[in-house]
Amino acid sequence: MISLGIFNCSVIMERIQEDGYDGGITIIKDYVQDKRPPRNTPAVRRYETLPGKQAQMDWGIVHYIDEREIVHKTPGFVMILGNSRTKYLEFTKRCDFYSLLRCIVNAFEYFGGIPEIVLTDRMKTVIDGSEAGKPLWNKRFEDFASDMGFIPKYADQGDLRQKGKLKDL
Repeated sequence: MISLGIFNCSVIMERIQEDGYDGGITIIKDYVQDKRPPRNTPAVRRYETLPGKQAQMDWGIVHYIDEREIVHKTPGFVMILGNSRTKYLEFTKRCDFYSLLRCIVNAFEYFGGIPEIVLTDRMKTVIDGSEAGKPLWNKRFEDFASDMGFIPKYADQGDLRQKGKLKDL
């Protein structure tokens, strides 16, 4: 992962736990510390896409306090078009598979079309795991993507060049 430019110890730990690692994060931090690039490393060139080529999607959690001062958590689905940075946001009751599909369809309707590629991260509703570093797509999501006419792509969590549009929020 270090050779791929991933230095976030939490991300590394999450990935190696999938392969059976049961140790702590301190040993990972100790290992990575002297391998990090210097802080004056030049910025990465922004990754741009052509119109209609790509959208990026993700879930976020919004906290709000009601009139009785009770804190609530509400999931929010976000999809961003790669070229124009046009954003679609929908709040839902849950982050389940059917809510995701509904939100994607609603976003496509809002945008007035379907991009060629939809970029995602390790959402449990779309990725069932990984094998040899490749995502194992949820079969229902693959079928949905095929029916809708877009190609699902996985963005590596450590590579900001891939999924940086959502980071612009």
